[in-house]
Amino acid sequence: MRSSSTSSFKPTGSEERKNHLRTLKSLVVYLWPQGRLDLKIRVILALASLALAKVVTVYVPFLYKEAVDQLSFEEALLVLPLRVILAYGGARLLQQAFVEFRDFIFVRVSQHAQREIALSTFRHVH
Repeated sequence: MRSSSTSSFKPTGSEERKNHLRTLKSLVVYLWPQGRLDLKIRVILALASLALAKVVTVYVPFLYKEAVDQLSFEEALLVLPLRVILAYGGARLLQQAFVEFRDFIFVRVSQHAQREIALSTFRHVH
């Protein structure tokens, strides 16, 4: 008796990549619409905000390390660690601000894409 798992079709790695690329290709049309410069600018701003958030995310642990290192010295003055602690707090704030800005900017692109996909599906069904 054969198990049901052997009779099901499982795509190979290259077929799976082709399927993913095909899906991405069909969705890019909705994220980069023709004749909508405002949405294209929003996509670029969202990607830039994503990149900046990642840079800050990578840099934050270094600021934290520096703050801890400066606090561990016995003769450390309060002014020196305070500057690094404030920089750490500012970087954490920037990190969250870039994420929120990206979400705020990209929401119109996302809504436009969802609306177009829904309309396309509705047209296809009818």
